[in-house]
Amino acid sequence: VPCGPLWLDCAAASKLPGPQGHTLAQLLQGHCAMQDMMLVGERGVGKTHVLRAFAQMLGYRMQTIFCFKDMSARELLVQRSIRADGNTEWRWGPLLRAAVNGDLAILDGIHRLPCGLLAAAVGRLISDRALDLPDGKLVPHEHYYSMLCSGHTEAELRAANVRPVHPAFRVICTAEPPEKQGPSAWLVDEHLALFLFVEARPLSDADHGEMLRRSLLERSLE
Repeated sequence: VPCGPLWLDCAAASKLPGPQGHTLAQLLQGHCAMQDMMLVGERGVGKTHVLRAFAQMLGYRMQTIFCFKDMSARELLVQRSIRADGNTEWRWGPLLRAAVNGDLAILDGIHRLPCGLLAAAVGRLISDRALDLPDGKLVPHEHYYSMLCSGHTEAELRAANVRPVHPAFRVICTAEPPEKQGPSAWLVDEHLALFLFVEARPLSDADHGEMLRRSLLERSLE
């Protein structure tokens, strides 16, 4: 099973209360099946907490992209920065960096995105591990090495900005539960084809108390 470049922390699961541990187990099963996933749950159920434990267990660096209502496809992929001479340039954002470095990309709050944007912008990256970019392209790692075997050199491919998608690259989206109508009706057929859906169940008062107790215990030991 592909893992990240960091040390594996198998004890991360023991820090989660019952429902969150069940959610983590489902995420691990999906990862073993080589799936990208959609973690759906109400606000405050601990989705970020579970994802942090998932990353620690598998040694992943987390690259988080915070989604917002008016986000464009370009902003989902690249980031604007200012050079020393004052000019603007666009650099690869966390999602593309995660793809080439084998990190865990977290798309936080995809229910806020315009309908259809996610599938249109990154659907091919998720389903085929490939993506055409204005200044180059990402290709599956198998295809990249086939290009090397066919006579292309790594220097030539880098000059053309052709980069392989790392086999350990994973995408997990978080979202609040969808509605049938209205602004919260974000779920479309394309999402069902791209992701394995995992439910983050609400915590009981006892679970909240246990999570708080463990958090205070960890701080006292630091």
